[in-house]
Amino acid sequence: MLKNIFKKSELEDTLQKQWTNYLDHLLLMRMVMEYVRDTTFKEIMQQNVPPIKCKLSVTKFSLINYVNNIRPNYDFEIFLEFTIPKEDGVAIGTSVYFLNLNGDMQLDQCFCTWFRPKNS
Repeated sequence: MLKNIFKKSELEDTLQKQWTNYLDHLLLMRMVMEYVRDTTFKEIMQQNVPPIKCKLSVTKFSLINYVNNIRPNYDFEIFLEFTIPKEDGVAIGTSVYFLNLNGDMQLDQCFCTWFRPKNS
């Protein structure tokens, strides 16, 4: 029997770089935008807010280690970084999702800051 034939890190790297080929980016953006719209985040008031635009990228895509049984019903862990307009400012953050081969996604956690303009 051969050991170490599977190059897990190379597969994860390929999945991260090629995510737009197999994940529906419009559905992902919609899911993130709805979460940002409906959630209260830490607010930072400042004179100049970061550019108000929509941006989504996958910064980590990893196979879940079945030995540790992290999420038995999910196969992948995905980190999505986003910049989303929210009311008069912009929300910038990272969400961690779990995905299975059936296409079911579940939000695990989200780290986000809502930058708002300071009214002088």
